[in-house]
Amino acid sequence: MNRILLSHISGTMRWTVESPFKLSGIEVPKGYITDLASVPRAFWCFFPPSGAYLEAAVVHDYCYTNLTQAMTKKQADKLFLKNMKKLGTGRCKRFIMYVAVRLFGRGNW
Repeated sequence: MNRILLSHISGTMRWTVESPFKLSGIEVPKGYITDLASVPRAFWCFFPPSGAYLEAAVVHDYCYTNLTQAMTKKQADKLFLKNMKKLGTGRCKRFIMYVAVRLFGRGNW
């Protein structure tokens, strides 16, 4: 698996993908803009936006914004859970983040 390469968009909480990367068959293209893991600032000490699950979060964002015809919100959320496990995110953290996206995640549906 290739690691993600990002650059920060000055003055924002957004990042640009600098080279395409693939995780679980989903390729995120160069130029895609993400906010990394969409975690409220109050929880960043436990769930930083760029934790071990970084690639899983960017793929999840990409699925939410670009694959609405090919994938449901539930499928995108389950892929997020699968990818966090693949990336070595701990069980408790995976569960909390998965429940958070199931309850609060907003896609284009």
